Amino acid sequence: WSRSLRRRLEDGVVGLAKLSAIRGYGRVIGGLTPLDAKIRLVGGRRNLYIWIFAIGLLLGAPGRAFVVIACWEAISAGVHVIRALWTIRIRPLSFPTNRV
Repeated sequence: WSRSLRRRLEDGVVGLAKLSAIRGYGRVIGGLTPLDAKIRLVGGRRNLYIWIFAIGLLLGAPGRAFVVIACWEAISAGVHVIRALWTIRIRPLSFPTNRV
């Protein structure tokens, strides 16, 4: 039960970080800067998780693969939150579509 709650809280925090980028810039967080696009390539996404889980199955360690996926998700969430805070609050970006 606590894992489910933690997962929902994590999803909520990441969702707020992504929403803040969209509301502030009219763009998704993965498209704000070239750095964000690179982070998006290796960040926690379903395509990456499928590969990690498939390798875990092939190696006979699906449980360990699931742990790797969970850790990767947490790291990705942290990076998204930090990037959102950085671009919205600390060092705002300027785009022609900025909202005032």
